[in-house]
Amino acid sequence: MSKSEDDQEENEINYDSISALDLIIEHKAILERDIWSLNYKIDERKELLEKMNQYIQNNCEHEYTIDYIDSMKNYSKGSQKIIYCTKCEIVKPIKPTTLYTLNSKGD
Repeated sequence: MSKSEDDQEENEINYDSISALDLIIEHKAILERDIWSLNYKIDERKELLEKMNQYIQNNCEHEYTIDYIDSMKNYSKGSQKIIYCTKCEIVKPIKPTTLYTLNSKGD
């Protein structure tokens, strides 16, 4: 064998007669299964979290407070009013009419 043939054999990836392509295909399949599995777990956890939030919403004796959080929406600085429960931390949605009333009062 010539020296160039020896060098070529050393540069080839051969794991127990598995070609590099076969190895990559196998790893691709593993990654696809992992991604599918992780997405499934995320979906399950989202569903569980939604059920937990609904239970908390229905069973907590809410104590709401008003707070302001910094808003970076559209790169404009300012504060946004939020109403949330100090016990369960669920944010109370502000109805557009309520928001208009709050803004017209100068709050």
